[in-house]
Amino acid sequence: MRDDERKRLNEKKLAELEPDFKIKVDFLLSCLESRGWHVYIASAFRSLPEQQKKVADGKSRTMKSKHVLTTADGRPAAQAVDIVDSRWAWNMPKDALELFIDFLADMDSATTDLGLTWGGRGEWWLEHYPPHGDWAHVEAENLP
Repeated sequence: MRDDERKRLNEKKLAELEPDFKIKVDFLLSCLESRGWHVYIASAFRSLPEQQKKVADGKSRTMKSKHVLTTADGRPAAQAVDIVDSRWAWNMPKDALELFIDFLADMDSATTDLGLTWGGRGEWWLEHYPPHGDWAHVEAENLP
């Protein structure tokens, strides 16, 4: 994916987020890019039918996902995103384990600094999404 395509996609996905969460995710993307990652938001807002399909396909464990949140008038206001590197997306090359571990470390550090919940950290995530948790998933903590 070219840089201009990645940036355009990120702008589109950022528009689907709750405003306070959007600010944090935009900063998270900048932090990861400054560390050399080619990140993009692979998923932000999901409609209820899209989430139902994720659950049916075993790709999500809940219908209470922060991906499906909307405003009172029905506009997308997601408080969750899935962030991946455009060079491999969900398909990390098997010979690049060290690179993947570096990516996970940077996600952990940046999300911690921003007070965000990251799907690669914590017992629940690791138990339900082994071996690395839901490593692309980032969600808001304690937003209204």
